[in-house]
Amino acid sequence: MEKEIGDRIADYVVGRYGSLIPEFESKYRDLEKSISEHVGEFVLAICKNEDFHGCVGFGHEPRDREYVLDQEVTVGVLKRGQLVLDLANKRCEIPTGNKVTYWGWRKENINLQDGNLSSGWRYDFGINLNNPLILKHCHHLGGNHFELEVKVGDAEVKEWFEKQRDAHSVVMFQKAAKLLGRPISESDSPKLAKVLQQRREETVKRLLQFVLERVQMKRKIEQIYSEAERSGFSYGMTIEEAKKQALARSFPEREDLKRIEAKIEELLKSAIELGMADVQLLTVRGLCEEYGVKIP
Repeated sequence: MEKEIGDRIADYVVGRYGSLIPEFESKYRDLEKSISEHVGEFVLAICKNEDFHGCVGFGHEPRDREYVLDQEVTVGVLKRGQLVLDLANKRCEIPTGNKVTYWGWRKENINLQDGNLSSGWRYDFGINLNNPLILKHCHHLGGNHFELEVKVGDAEVKEWFEKQRDAHSVVMFQKAAKLLGRPISESDSPKLAKVLQQRREETVKRLLQFVLERVQMKRKIEQIYSEAERSGFSYGMTIEEAKKQALARSFPEREDLKRIEAKIEELLKSAIELGMADVQLLTVRGLCEEYGVKIP
């Protein structure tokens, strides 16, 4: 393919890689064409990297379990239809303005980050895009260290999340979409609706469990104080002395109560996030079902 005068993509490829490599040029042109057709929609980058967690000493034979496949997912919303080509820093960016990034199965707390979705030191749109990762070789025999996919447009992005086997991914997409100002509804995603319903049911079950544990633990503490007061009265203690004794004796129970209340607070936050603020949990009917008491 001949380089046209003033061709920004060809100029970038030559400056970035030292020559006009047709394969790389085609990748950049296809990517720019795709984003130009989906301004205002989601864009998604998935970068996979095989990490070696084994011994690097001389003579060590790597084992399968020492290789871990990690996955970085970045979601943004397209602001413009052209790639941002920064030849001085050898960077290509997809114009999103901000983005949300998370790693595989790690914590679900995510934040909105400033900046475009970009190729940096970790991966390159020319080298890594749509090139398969060479598993179990990248740390020892060379090869492609990263596998990069880019999904452009609402349809492609949603389809990718729907096809993921783990429930974590679709929930993270919901959270990312909300942070990016384009929330998705459960009616738009059957998988999301199913996962969130399962989480709500589990949240109700665990809340009931911990609320009942809290009631039982408070009763234990009250019993310790009552026994201490009766015992103190028998031994001529003052009320204050009896209370100090009860405070010491109830230490394990009070620590358990703190743990239970922390769990309840954590579950309540999850319930709010799951849209359960108006759900009535502690009903007589619910408790009867919990304890197997039949309702006539």
